[in-house]
Amino acid sequence: MVMRGWVVAIVLPMLAAATWKSATADPVRDAIATRLAAGPTRAPDWAAMQTFYAERAHAPLWLDGGRLSARGRALVAAFARAETEGLDPKRYDVKSGPGHRAADTAALELSMSGSLLRYARDVRVGRVPPRIRYHGIVPVAVDPATILRRAATAADIDTFMADLAPHAPAYRRLRAALKRYRGIAKAGGWPTVPAMKGLVVGQALPGVARLRRRLQATGDLTSNVSSTATFDRETMEALRRFQRRHGLAADGKPGAFSRAAMNVPVERRIATLALNLERLRWVPDHFADRVVVNAAAFRLRAIRGNKVRLTSAVIVGACHQPTPQFATWMTGVQFNPYWNVPASIAAREILPRLRRDPGYLKRQGMTVLTAKGTPVDPRTIDWKKLKHMPYRLRQRPGPGNALGRIRILMPNPHNVYLHDTSSPKLFGRRRRAFSHGCIRVARPAELAAFLLHGQAGWDLAAVRRAAAARPQRQVLMDRPIPVFIAYYTAWVADDGAVQFREDLYRRDGRLAAALRRAKGQR
Repeated sequence: MVMRGWVVAIVLPMLAAATWKSATADPVRDAIATRLAAGPTRAPDWAAMQTFYAERAHAPLWLDGGRLSARGRALVAAFARAETEGLDPKRYDVKSGPGHRAADTAALELSMSGSLLRYARDVRVGRVPPRIRYHGIVPVAVDPATILRRAATAADIDTFMADLAPHAPAYRRLRAALKRYRGIAKAGGWPTVPAMKGLVVGQALPGVARLRRRLQATGDLTSNVSSTATFDRETMEALRRFQRRHGLAADGKPGAFSRAAMNVPVERRIATLALNLERLRWVPDHFADRVVVNAAAFRLRAIRGNKVRLTSAVIVGACHQPTPQFATWMTGVQFNPYWNVPASIAAREILPRLRRDPGYLKRQGMTVLTAKGTPVDPRTIDWKKLKHMPYRLRQRPGPGNALGRIRILMPNPHNVYLHDTSSPKLFGRRRRAFSHGCIRVARPAELAAFLLHGQAGWDLAAVRRAAAARPQRQVLMDRPIPVFIAYYTAWVADDGAVQFREDLYRRDGRLAAALRRAKGQR
């Protein structure tokens, strides 16, 4: 009896526990836990999903009773709208639909969370690794665990999904332009414009009606009359607006360059807008003070308090020596700098010239140094016998110095800087790709004053005095400002005008190819 009682005392609690477990077990939760434990452990975001679902005892977030919940339906609808962000909705397709088995429900649940994380990264960081290098600036990142937790607590999924995209006005304006150009495509696009050589105001040609319809399609011509064949002043001014939006000479004449820009199909313009949305995702949008150089537009903008305080024309690298895309900190201003000639320029350009003209160094104010910095008399060197350049070259400050009177300090491994120039006449060119990669600024004194703003004694007049004085001087900034050397072939100006530029460095095609390769990757 004692033995039997002891057995009963042990068995009855075990039976009760088993009965309780059977009554409360959730096969869907078990299936989610099993699937997460099974892997794929190396898949992106899998560890974050394991942690997230463990925190909620593996309860589904998007499903209820094996079917999509209201939250889940809202997420699927948001994926379907991904095209508005320049993304492909097919990239966020869930892998299976609801089934009768718990395993099917678990697969759908985890597929939806995985698609959410993929979408969050795509819309904020970009679908491919950024082509812009960061030096001392933290790049944009998405934390998958935070995304999942925010999704679980969001009162409204539509608002949550909209908040994942960049908040920068430049991004929002370009996204609106994408929607507008898709509307143009849906309406039939625009006609091609034929050659009309020698067209002048008052002249009537059959091609003028097509020109007017083309300009109307993009809002450059606001008149509703499109059938007239007369090239009037209204049409000429509309053409000038189009030319300014495309970085062309605004002469109001439908020349070869203007017709080439007008005859780009709307589908290609849509693709360009989407590519540049991708580029905007690479850039942090929380800096209220910053300097942005757009190499494709040959322009610089200096921004303080999220307001543009200075714009300037710039000269960028030639097509065979493109200016790289990178971000770093501007730390100071150097007045009357020496120019330490890069070894590549000394070897490829200056050495061949010295073989023909040994007096070149003296005329350019250059000194010859050994690798350790010891001065060498250039008259003791037989330049014709040198097969390579064993010396360093340094140009003294002065009016002929390649860096001009002002250089901006911005540490980076590319050896690329913003600086003044001794050849300002090149700023008059429309296509300003002449440098070895560095960026020449048309308004260097104004840029220096912008950077030293708020530092005692450094207004624009003081900057100009320091530049005019001959001694070299370096002034460090109290508060460094980030600079982004970017490349945008499409953007929307502050006045709402959609801008397009030539793909100077042929980067659009390479980015498009990278996006196509990433299209099917999960």
